Amino acid sequence: MGSKIIKFLVIVGLGFMVTTYNACSSPYSSSSSSSEAARDLASLNAFKTNLHGVLENQCSQCHGTFQNPLFAVSDGGSAYEAVVNNSLVDLSRPDASYFITKLAEGHNNFQSNVIDQIRAGIQSWARVVEDYDALNPTPGGAVVDFKVASDSSVLSKVKLSVHGGAVTEDELNTYNQASDKQDALKRLIDTWSDTPEGNAKLTFYLRNALNQDLSNSEDLFRDGNVTRLHASMRQSFTRTAIDIIDRNRPFTEIATTNRFAVNTALLSAYAWMDRRSTPRDRDMRINRYIRDNTISSDFTDWRFVTFNQDDNEGESYQNLDFWRDVPNNGRVNFSIPRVGYYSTLAFQANYPTNGDNQFRVTINQALIAGLSRTFSPSDNTNQPNMVHMDEDHSERGSECFQCHRLMDPMRNIFQNKMNYEYRFDSEYSGQLSSFALFNYVNPMRQIGDLGRSIASHPEFDRAWAQKLCVAFNTTKCLETDPEFLRVAQAFRDSNFNFKTLYRELASSNLITASGTSQTSLTSGFYVNRLRKTHFCQNINARVRQIQTARRVTVDGFDNGSRICNDSRVRDAASSLGDDHTVRGLTEVVNSFPLDSFARQSIERACYGMADVVMRRGNAIFSSSENNVRDNLDRVTEYIIGLPRNHPRQMRQVVDIVYNEARNELGLNFGDSMRQTIAFGCTTPDFIGVGL
Repeated sequence: MGSKIIKFLVIVGLGFMVTTYNACSSPYSSSSSSSEAARDLASLNAFKTNLHGVLENQCSQCHGTFQNPLFAVSDGGSAYEAVVNNSLVDLSRPDASYFITKLAEGHNNFQSNVIDQIRAGIQSWARVVEDYDALNPTPGGAVVDFKVASDSSVLSKVKLSVHGGAVTEDELNTYNQASDKQDALKRLIDTWSDTPEGNAKLTFYLRNALNQDLSNSEDLFRDGNVTRLHASMRQSFTRTAIDIIDRNRPFTEIATTNRFAVNTALLSAYAWMDRRSTPRDRDMRINRYIRDNTISSDFTDWRFVTFNQDDNEGESYQNLDFWRDVPNNGRVNFSIPRVGYYSTLAFQANYPTNGDNQFRVTINQALIAGLSRTFSPSDNTNQPNMVHMDEDHSERGSECFQCHRLMDPMRNIFQNKMNYEYRFDSEYSGQLSSFALFNYVNPMRQIGDLGRSIASHPEFDRAWAQKLCVAFNTTKCLETDPEFLRVAQAFRDSNFNFKTLYRELASSNLITASGTSQTSLTSGFYVNRLRKTHFCQNINARVRQIQTARRVTVDGFDNGSRICNDSRVRDAASSLGDDHTVRGLTEVVNSFPLDSFARQSIERACYGMADVVMRRGNAIFSSSENNVRDNLDRVTEYIIGLPRNHPRQMRQVVDIVYNEARNELGLNFGDSMRQTIAFGCTTPDFIGVGL
């Protein structure tokens, strides 16, 4: 009965809110158009950048000298005219282009990797033209309609993304009255970030971005699943990255640091991996050792330790008392080099390798985590160490050769003192290794050289700006957007200070829609998708705000565990999905489908949450009907997240929900409050992350 009335009132409330929202922050209008000449220039430049080089390299012997059409001549303009005038490319259907169909028929016996390069060039050219057309619609054509967001919508989205709490009356006043609103927003972002809530948001983001979100370690520790180590393994490098941020060190150090956050149990596990593999290891099970020898404090005594590489076998296996005595900022010697996010136990447990794969998955995921890049057949970067290309695995001229000619020499770097179980096993392999990826080449001899190559790659700044775009918008920003490039450049100019990147992007039009950007004009305004972790974090943040307003004891921030571990909430929230990394994909994946089942999951989670916070003794909402008005104020201000000075009068809707439940349905005070709290939790202002 209660569920039905609330669903009806949700529809009424959502209609009111969404109508108001659309008036405040629907898409921004633009009717600008460009001349045909300007479009042709954009298309010409895209051809020169993406396709001309491939054609010149592969086809100039004939079509660059004597055989018409001369589309492979060195002059890009002439080559472009030959391609266009002879209809050799179909930008609306790249795979139907004459180039592709002709080569697929066996023309000149070109290998499939050449076809892939040409196809990739056409597709990239087509995307540029498509983006140009979207940004510069022709008169009478479709117009991307986009209106800037209201001040309250800006603050709501940003605070939910970087903190999780509700915007307060003081915060909205500060922003409304500021002469420079973007500067005021930056100061608020700094304040929100420097809280337990802000730290939790950043931790969740970094754990996924750095590929530290393992689920088990059975493949890494062959002797058994080390369940108790999982939480420590997940936390270790995330703590390391946050320490780099807090100390205002260049964020590139995520790839080059050998100073890790560890505890005693982790140090022991690293030492176990550093022992030379022998058959008798079967009798020394790491899970049994951890179970029989650790105490609770071995998993909580976090400190920072510098890993030194010793050319001889390192300190290897020692008893736990040895590792307990290693002080904060101490040093330990290991044979296996531990440098950067790609050499952690969590990363290696995520991506096991073997005698067939031979560290190929390891190098590919290292590039994805650091640069959001993977090996591509369209990458024509010269690899100077082709001598170590494994042609038995991928023959020259085969479909896979173009990627493996770059990958195989690069993955050799992981054979430095490690076997395929990431255990200490052999001396340095001696094979030459070179970093070669998207026009950047660096020699490598030690595993730390991989980190230095990633850190110095010219795309590092844009890669991490894009990772944050996905975190805040659940989708990518347009990489040609001048605002995106400005943010990335500000990151680089700050000597890769992550706080600068975080502040600049979170306050940017790319995220806030407080002004226009090419991204918003192309694709509209993105609403950040709800995840299980964010749902729990946001509820935790808002409960703390309610407790502060009531002047009662405030809960510690626990990522929402107190509420989300309740069976009713946990089961429903689990259906919301979460961000996670997937082998081979350059962006995190979110498994939450935006459909009617998702809506039902949200409703169940919200009803479960309402039941938890209204239980006697929880000191969140008052259990006395004498305080009903205060309770309803707090539902509006902290659950829905609209302060009293907000232009939308949601407090009236909250009254309607409560009164209908109390008077029309005859529910008691507690159940009426539960209905009202659940309603607030299901509003777009909460679940839509900033509507």
